[in-house]
Parts: sequence; structure tokens; C-alpha cells
Amino acid sequence: VATLCAAGLWPASITPFVFPAMATLSLLTAINRIRAGIIASAS
Repeated sequence: VATLCAAGLWPASITPFVFPAMATLSLLTAINRIRAGIIASAS
């Protein structure tokens, strides 16, 4: 992303929002996987 910013291909104004969004998305994915694993083992 930093390289794209430097190249002018990535709007710098949205960069502060991109990292929290990616972190949140990966966290939700992890939670869903754990939840699916718990449901699978419970049934």
C-alpha cells in the first residue's frame, strides 16, 4: 500500500481506514472459523 501511495495509485486519504478494516476483517474471519469449529465439535 505504501508503494502504491508513493506511486500515486492509492488515494492517501483512505489509507488510515484501510488497515483497521483489514484487521477487523481478519478478526471476524478468525472468529467465524473458531465458531464453526466449536459448532462442528459440539454436534
